[in-house]
Amino acid sequence: MRLFGRRIFDLWVAEESGRLVGSTLVTYGARAGFLSSVAVRPAYRRRGIARALLARAHEEIRSGHRPYAALQVLRENAPAQALYARLGYRKLSTSTVFAREPGPTDATYTPPGGAAIRVFARPDGEALAALVNASLSPEVREVLPSSPGAFSLPPLLASSTHSESTAWVLLSGERPVGFLRATVGGITRSAHLTQPILGPEVGTESALALVRTGLAWIASHAPVRAVVEVPEGATLPRETLATLGFGSKFTTDLLVRSSGA
Repeated sequence: MRLFGRRIFDLWVAEESGRLVGSTLVTYGARAGFLSSVAVRPAYRRRGIARALLARAHEEIRSGHRPYAALQVLRENAPAQALYARLGYRKLSTSTVFAREPGPTDATYTPPGGAAIRVFARPDGEALAALVNASLSPEVREVLPSSPGAFSLPPLLASSTHSESTAWVLLSGERPVGFLRATVGGITRSAHLTQPILGPEVGTESALALVRTGLAWIASHAPVRAVVEVPEGATLPRETLATLGFGSKFTTDLLVRSSGA
């Protein structure tokens, strides 16, 4: 964080008799603090530990002058859903996580000549952020707006998590109309694809070419499962993933509340 020159995250833990019994991680965006890894050891649940961790996180989000706290929770996690509702969280959107095992032809794929795909460059971020913000509902854009920097992965962050990552843009002329990032290694057993960002003018074949480019890059690094999260309403990304053999695994709700800031 010293090298970045700004506050990136806080990791709060709960201890009892020197034993780690709970944790929550907060990352900081422009408008919201995003909570993740909210977890308490089973033997220590129903003692108010999660509530205390969340209260500490909310306090830090307020002190950072961010008006919202946001988090994701599994749809079927009824105890967590009930806790968050009592703390004033409301549902903002819903997403599905899809997964796909490596395919036998992934590594040999090359994009067709008609698909204008190149490696992402930092100047692409401004056009991509505008594309994403135009697709978001006003409610989501108020809490979690996209920014040009959201599409870049600092080399320091990749090296600190022992991962490799590459991103691509889909072009219409010289204008970026699509985006995808693939990441392998690091702290997860599966490879990760970002949600395919596809502008309204992108067709099915171009969408398939973009995602297959990411799968080919993953296959060139490791024969591992690919995982991607896509929100409800993103019709073309979901259809593209289904065509390529991705199956739905679980559903999450994005919840939000005022931080009091």
